[in-house]
Amino acid sequence: MLSKMEKIMRRASAAFVAPALLCLAQARADGWTASTQADAAAAGGASGGDEIRVVANDDGSFDFIHIFTNVSASATFSVPSSCKIVTGSMKALVVGGGGSGGSTMGGGGGGGGVVEIADLGMGAGSSATVTVGAGAKAKTPSGSGTNATSQPCGVQGSSSSIAISGGATHTAYGGGGGSGWGDVATTKQAMGSGGGGCGRSGTYLNGLAAGSQGNKGGTGRNTSGGTGLGGGGGGAGAEGGNSPSVTAGGDGGDGIESDIAGETLYYGAGGGGGTKNNTSTKGGAGGKSGDGTGDWGKGADHMAVIGSANGAKPGRDGFGGGGGGGTYTTNTAAGNPQGAGADGGSGVVIIRYTVADVAASEAEASTYNGEAIYKFTGTESAGTLEILRAVRAHVLAVGGGGAGANPGNAGLSDGGAGGGGAGGFVENESLVLAPGVYSVVVGKGGTNTVSTQQAGENGYPSYISLGGVDKIRALGGGGGGILTAAGGAGGSGGGGGNSYGNALQPASEWGGLGNRGGSVNNTRAGAGGGGAGGVGGNVSVRNEGGAGGAGTNSWITGSETWYAAGGGGGSRTGTGGAGGLDGNGNPLGGAGGGGSSTAPVSPGNGLAGTGSGGGGGRLNGTGGSGGSGVVIVRIPL
Repeated sequence: MLSKMEKIMRRASAAFVAPALLCLAQARADGWTASTQADAAAAGGASGGDEIRVVANDDGSFDFIHIFTNVSASATFSVPSSCKIVTGSMKALVVGGGGSGGSTMGGGGGGGGVVEIADLGMGAGSSATVTVGAGAKAKTPSGSGTNATSQPCGVQGSSSSIAISGGATHTAYGGGGGSGWGDVATTKQAMGSGGGGCGRSGTYLNGLAAGSQGNKGGTGRNTSGGTGLGGGGGGAGAEGGNSPSVTAGGDGGDGIESDIAGETLYYGAGGGGGTKNNTSTKGGAGGKSGDGTGDWGKGADHMAVIGSANGAKPGRDGFGGGGGGGTYTTNTAAGNPQGAGADGGSGVVIIRYTVADVAASEAEASTYNGEAIYKFTGTESAGTLEILRAVRAHVLAVGGGGAGANPGNAGLSDGGAGGGGAGGFVENESLVLAPGVYSVVVGKGGTNTVSTQQAGENGYPSYISLGGVDKIRALGGGGGGILTAAGGAGGSGGGGGNSYGNALQPASEWGGLGNRGGSVNNTRAGAGGGGAGGVGGNVSVRNEGGAGGAGTNSWITGSETWYAAGGGGGSRTGTGGAGGLDGNGNPLGGAGGGGSSTAPVSPGNGLAGTGSGGGGGRLNGTGGSGGSGVVIVRIPL
């Protein structure tokens, strides 16, 4: 099953008008059976284009694809001021018109230049003028003699462009014309892709590409008796082929692949070279164009007239294909079509963007029961949540768990190491998020990297903020305590080495769950860190650490998941406390360290992505690290 289900709907004719769609929710309900300009505008998209396609994405958003193909007049592409277009999602493909093939053993026409724009940079209220370049019309041989009139070269295709009002202009040049037998003076053209050389003589007859928009044309082949074979026109994806033998014209270069239209297609293919007067000669194949099938841009076979089954074929319209080169002719009458090359195909401009109520970066997106779910777990950099209309969201935030303490190597009468407290657990099923770009930060778990006596590091908070103002905040868990320092206060408090840490989350302005760490009633062991579902375990037996407090559950993702358990207290040389458990008896918090000098047991780390605390350390050891937190946002589609 595709991770991105594509539903491509095309407007069959101007006579069919689908009902206007009020919003994205209505669009989903209707299943996008068709798409019109009215649909795009009603859903918060842009206007303009000869065809609009729609792709449904797994996260509930839609990609709109505006395709411009009309070469008779420029068009306007407009982004409304109330648009719901996701920032940075607008990309474009600009393809120039293909060049026509050269006449009389001529080279294939070059494919139109192709320009890909990763971010068009158009925002709300902006507009652009879109121009689509026509494919070049081939010249018909006229009269006798080896000259530009009787045996002309092909013609350059027209350029396509997007000119943003008050901004940049992106232009794709037309493809170069293929060289003609009698017209060598104008063949070295700098175009989208260069036209192919004719078979007359010399390698200089193949056209050159302009910059990175395409590739050069292939070289023709001169044979005995004043005849030859044309080279293939250059394509946006590959150079045109040289004539490979005395019996074949060069193949056109392939177009370049793009899936911007919702399916993988080839754009800017070169035309094949034409042939001489030998019954065994074949024209070169046109490069891959469109879906890669058909004989678009094929060069003419031996003596095949334009329009016949084996005559030169035009480049594909809407894909900027170069036309095929013409064949040898013995008919020198004015207007004779026998040696003519074929026309180039028209270009295209495609603009694609994402329309959504919500967009996220650094998040795992999914859907459940008609709602979009964004899960943030990365702690190295902040994610973003872009809200394009006010929504009432179900949000879960869990802070990073606190680290277990290090007991060091003090005397046997000294206290043990407390387990880390769980990160705060905050779940709001009706949090109103106004339009804006929110920062989403996931808290790291606390760590301890030294073996000297030291309290555990507190975990870090997880939160969603807009303009520096927190909308929800889950505090980091408190680090485990030692004999000379109490357990840290945090979302849930760290277990005591001498006294417990307090839970701060419940009394915070965001509310939520958290519990204090356990108490120490004896020496040589630490108490368990607090969990969202329970207080950390006390030390009641000498040299035996207290268990971590239990976690709590959430169904925000559509399935039950447990979070925020405390870490077990460490024992200097005895038995460490168990890590806090989920409701099924599985550990989430790290177990406390312990064991003898010959069979030491290291403490465990809190489970990543749950905000659970790390276990307290054993003699001369370090405490376990707290588990990272998580932020999950669930929004109705």
